[in-house]
Amino acid sequence: MPPPLRAKWGRMHTALEEMGEGFDIWAGWYEAILAGERNGRYLFGLPTERALRLNVDIALIDEKLWKDPAKVNAEIRRLVEVARGEAAKEEEGETDIPTIPAQALGPKFGAVEERLELIEAGNEDERPDKRGQTLLDELRDTFDDLASAMSPHDGVPNDHPKLRKLLTRYGAVIHLDNPNPDLIFTWGLRLEEALRAAKREIATRDQPELEDEAKSALESLVRLNAIFVATSESGKELLDAAERYAYSRAGDDQFRKAAEPVVKKMDIDAIATEKAIDIIKGAVEDINTGTHPHRQGLVAKNTVGNAVSYLGNAAVQGVVGNATFEIIKVGGGAAFVAASTDITVKAVQFFVANAPELAALVQASPESLGWVTHLIRWIRMRLKL
Repeated sequence: MPPPLRAKWGRMHTALEEMGEGFDIWAGWYEAILAGERNGRYLFGLPTERALRLNVDIALIDEKLWKDPAKVNAEIRRLVEVARGEAAKEEEGETDIPTIPAQALGPKFGAVEERLELIEAGNEDERPDKRGQTLLDELRDTFDDLASAMSPHDGVPNDHPKLRKLLTRYGAVIHLDNPNPDLIFTWGLRLEEALRAAKREIATRDQPELEDEAKSALESLVRLNAIFVATSESGKELLDAAERYAYSRAGDDQFRKAAEPVVKKMDIDAIATEKAIDIIKGAVEDINTGTHPHRQGLVAKNTVGNAVSYLGNAAVQGVVGNATFEIIKVGGGAAFVAASTDITVKAVQFFVANAPELAALVQASPESLGWVTHLIRWIRMRLKL
């Protein structure tokens, strides 16, 4: 800084300290900005990564506090101390195991044959009541009629491959002894959009006209699905949550763009089954495409969040359980050669190898996925990456 400006800043620095109400915190912040990053440290002597997150924390302070200088300055000072405490714990290797939220309403996941898998069966306490069972039987009968009408016959191909694939997934769920209501809601939402898409493709002659029998059965299926969902407790919770969902077209578009590469990595890394990938990918692709964007947004965020949550818990088990890794440093990063194909090992690999993509996902949904940032830092610290 040129001497004349440094002299002026010296006077300003003194003025800030003399103002009281905690304004001296801004003097420290400004001097740290002037000094820039040095030896991996930045604001208030914090490691650079934590210092940058501190800036975000400060920017997200409740708007009401900014109207009271003393209160906002006190909150900034508190955030600085929290950041210092966290940085000290990380450097001492004492960071607590991350708290990972339980899976939310919507499609839920487990593991089968060491890969993420969709849970299709419902809990025993979620079995439909007498009315619900009657509706479920109607759904099954209508689906069977539709499946028959959609089958190629008498030289009629009845193409619509995307719709037929979706129907196959939907049929497998509703014919379970105790189907998961959350999945019936999700597949029904996707069926409704698939019906709209089919009508558009027929209008543009990209797909052949559906036969009357198939069209009627499909419309009945979508209608009955909506009625069934509205009668189940889980379905009611989802509908209520969708009504409360803070929908923003721009915000949901941002989430879709951030989620797409994460889902692609899940597929490439073979960390999830085809069925799991289908429902995650489909939920993301359907964002802002139908007549119920708030429902689609809720389902997409919860579906992605539930998949990442299960993998997060698996990663913690992999690290705490002392899974064996051979870690190879590659261009400042870390590549793994695992001693097994256990889901816990794959999950650790997933979070470390895809940290940039996951960071973008967190930025698009910090309220539900903020824990991912802590998890990745914790994994890297524990494995000394």
